[in-house]
Amino acid sequence: MAKYFIKDDLKSPEFLIISFPTAGYVSLLVSKYLEDKALIKEVGHIDLENTNPLAIISDSRIGFPVRILGGKSAVFVSSQFPLLQRDLPDVVKQIFSIFKEHKFKEIIAIDGMEIDSPKEKSEVYYASNAEQKSVEGAKKLANGAIAGLNSSLSLEGKKLGIPVTILMAETHSEIPDGIAAASLISVLGGMIGMKVDTQELVTEYKKTLNRINEMIKRINKKEEPRQNDIYG
Repeated sequence: MAKYFIKDDLKSPEFLIISFPTAGYVSLLVSKYLEDKALIKEVGHIDLENTNPLAIISDSRIGFPVRILGGKSAVFVSSQFPLLQRDLPDVVKQIFSIFKEHKFKEIIAIDGMEIDSPKEKSEVYYASNAEQKSVEGAKKLANGAIAGLNSSLSLEGKKLGIPVTILMAETHSEIPDGIAAASLISVLGGMIGMKVDTQELVTEYKKTLNRINEMIKRINKKEEPRQNDIYG
């Protein structure tokens, strides 16, 4: 049975943001970047009693893998590892308990949507169980599917009459996708009233890509056959 613990006053924020591992690690980049910029801070955690013990070490500190991070206008529930299927129902139940007990207005779950080739700017899409919902800077997803925790949240929210919106940023990357995360932060910031400069996130991502490309070029160069190898 999962249980949540909150050690600080949440100061009545309106939005509960769900940030669990996704394609391109988009959701994790979003919550980590906002935490690094001191826009959110750890205020609690969800204890998964039935899961094998797993502690996260960050900045030499030991912490829980599923953390609750508070800010002025939103609270994040964030995990650094994918949930086991058996833990899904308990975590969903705890998220809705947090929502009800602290009187949030909306749940926003952030996600990644895989695409085949990279883009200079990642498009952001949304799907909501509130039919009249519109999101500035994002396109409404007409057809598709949502899996895992976010699907459970959206369906359970529909049953309970609780608004749940899923924000999805396009990503093609198998490494943390800073461009997708930056696009998502821009849209999310508009929804919750949080201004964030994401240039540093994009710059670091491009530097990482350049380093990876250089490594690939060096590896390919080493693997090129010499003339003597071909003709003997």
